[in-house]
Amino acid sequence: MEKKILLLIPLCFFALIISSCADGAKAKKEQAIDARTAINKAKLFIAQQGYTDKKVDPAVTEVKFEKGEFASDPADILELRYNTLQKEAVGARVYGPERSWAVGFQHMEKENNIARVVAMDSMGINLVMQPQNVTVSWLLGQEAPPVKVEEKDVK
Repeated sequence: MEKKILLLIPLCFFALIISSCADGAKAKKEQAIDARTAINKAKLFIAQQGYTDKKVDPAVTEVKFEKGEFASDPADILELRYNTLQKEAVGARVYGPERSWAVGFQHMEKENNIARVVAMDSMGINLVMQPQNVTVSWLLGQEAPPVKVEEKDVK
């Protein structure tokens, strides 16, 4: 009986190691999304969150509040958002050390070179509408990096 138990201990340990490796392999299979996938996810997000000309039922949709957005009734937020952004993305890019995605949409009342951004992580999860506008040229990677201004140069 003791020999059987002693033989089972290494087998259990081996099974645990194999199981851990299999979980690691699953995690490695998950890859960062590409631009097309990021754009499609962002388009769906703005439609579901009421930014396009598609009416959204607050009883069916979980409204994600933007930073600084407050309302006791989500229907009020959806009414304010309604038809404020165009359905088609104007650009997408990867940014930051975390390799997050930014997908831009122009306002219905077009402003020259200005867009709102849906941001998401590199896996296409955790989508959020950014409260500030960005330039379309930044989304397209055409904007030069910012120039550092020295205090002595400011008058």
